[in-house]
Amino acid sequence: FNFHLVQLKVQSRKFFHFKYVIFHRENNAMQQEKLNEWLHIT
Repeated sequence: FNFHLVQLKVQSRKFFHFKYVIFHRENNAMQQEKLNEWLHIT
């Protein structure tokens, strides 16, 4: 009995939305870092 697997099945939409949000947060953080680097160079 894999509880995690059941959770994934039951809350797949929530789970994928969560991953989507995390992905975009990390993406924004990376863009912010690039922006900071660029500002530091100039």
